[in-house]
Amino acid sequence: MRSEKDREAESRKRLVLSILAVLVLVLLVIGVTYGVYTYTDEGVQENVIRTGNIMFEHQEESNGIEITDALPISDSEGKVIPATGRNITQGYFDFSVTATLAGQTDINYEIYGVDTSPSDSKLKPEYVKVYLTNAEDETAIEGYDKSSLPTFSSLPESSDKSGKKLYAGSFSESGTRKYRLRIWVSDNYPIFEKKGNRETFSMRVNVTATA
Repeated sequence: MRSEKDREAESRKRLVLSILAVLVLVLLVIGVTYGVYTYTDEGVQENVIRTGNIMFEHQEESNGIEITDALPISDSEGKVIPATGRNITQGYFDFSVTATLAGQTDINYEIYGVDTSPSDSKLKPEYVKVYLTNAEDETAIEGYDKSSLPTFSSLPESSDKSGKKLYAGSFSESGTRKYRLRIWVSDNYPIFEKKGNRETFSMRVNVTATA
């Protein structure tokens, strides 16, 4: 027959085991709760994934425009240069920017020009006027609606420092925007000092998504 001492020892053992079991259960409950919380949080993040892309399209054979041996003209004349004509092979450059968005987001983009002029016969960028419009109705894009238009050299640097920023915009929904770019020789070009020289300015147009 077990003694009183043995019964007390067994009771203490059961109490310890019960406490351990309760602790294990509590830990399991906390672990399961944390796991459910973590999974739910990740699920919410997946539901608000924000993404999109930008596409640049142009109709010309190359993604650029150039002027060669052109006479200086005023801004009012430059704004209405036709596609072709006397001493004009490419009066303007048409291109479009298309955004495809998925989710709730805005996507920013930048149009910039890279000077690709030949170094041995380059027309200085400070004599090259730049004019950007909507290709469909030829209304001036913001920044080009002033009485005095910018020169290529006066434009700010592009985000990647590889060229000059022509325009920065944003899409809040999928769509396409069409642009028309004109460049010409400024009427303050010292034509008499440059008589006999053949000079060219060429610009490559790029579009990129930005932060």
